[in-house]
Amino acid sequence: MFSTDPSKKVSFQFNGETGRYYDGHLNYARASLIVAPIPQAAFTFNAEANDFRAVGEYTGTIALYSVESRMAVNPRLQLISFFQRNTYNEKNAWNIRLAWEFQPLPFLYVVYNYGTYAGSVRTTDRQQEQHIIGKLSYLKQF
Repeated sequence: MFSTDPSKKVSFQFNGETGRYYDGHLNYARASLIVAPIPQAAFTFNAEANDFRAVGEYTGTIALYSVESRMAVNPRLQLISFFQRNTYNEKNAWNIRLAWEFQPLPFLYVVYNYGTYAGSVRTTDRQQEQHIIGKLSYLKQF
């Protein structure tokens, strides 16, 4: 494991492991680069790899890549976006969330999810799904 000071404008983290995994062997590595140039914005870039050797009948490498951004107009209004790529099932996923605290304690969230993935092993068709979700949370203190 290795990491730099996370309170700096640019920081880095690395974690690696190796060893037996069930009936086989697993090499695991994760690296993150965090860039926060100003208090209102932060960006995280992640890469994760799992290298399986003779785990059941499977031997191969599966990787996850992701990018996350957090931007704030102020502490009460934020936009968070997340993209992830999974190499095992060739899935791409987007999640974008707008969070607004319009009074102390009540929140309004609007979330957009979008994903694409391989439809079937036998075809090159790609499936996709989209969702928009809204949530209003209102808490009144007496």
